Amino acid sequence: VDDEDVLDPVSTHLRDEHGCEVHAEADADAALDRIATDSVDCVVGGHDPPGRDGLDLLAAVRDRDPDLPFVLFAADGSDALAERALREGADDYLERGADEIHAELLARRIEGCVTSGRRRGKLQDIYAAIEHAGHAMFVTDTDGTITYANPTMAEISGYSQEELQGATPALFNSGEHDREFYRD
Repeated sequence: VDDEDVLDPVSTHLRDEHGCEVHAEADADAALDRIATDSVDCVVGGHDPPGRDGLDLLAAVRDRDPDLPFVLFAADGSDALAERALREGADDYLERGADEIHAELLARRIEGCVTSGRRRGKLQDIYAAIEHAGHAMFVTDTDGTITYANPTMAEISGYSQEELQGATPALFNSGEHDREFYRD
């Protein structure tokens, strides 16, 4: 965000009220350099920074790190801009303002995006472990529908991963595939 009248009070609120470490950059290219060299939990981009607009910055951030949370904090907000930002990969969108209410809303949006990003990362790690496990494993939702089955489960069951997804574990009792699931 390049507007000092907005940046200073918002940064101060994020630091003082939420304990955030805030690094303000003069332009989008400097922000990209910061992302490349430092550990960053979330990017908050304005829609009118010098050099690139917020959507260009978003695309560059996604090219470098598709999972880094990004909030577009735009002064010239509109429903069309918000929809486009979210469609192009922004995690959230907020119309910019310098008052405490906007600063607090931004803080909550940042916290939500960072928390969601960390949860997604943990889930990706879990699914990667399941994918490479030497044991047959599947994941179900709360209704008991299989949402994921690893390659070993597909191999042992005789069903493809695609066939298993959307089925229930009752499928294994159907007798359609006569395979023994438990080996000595």
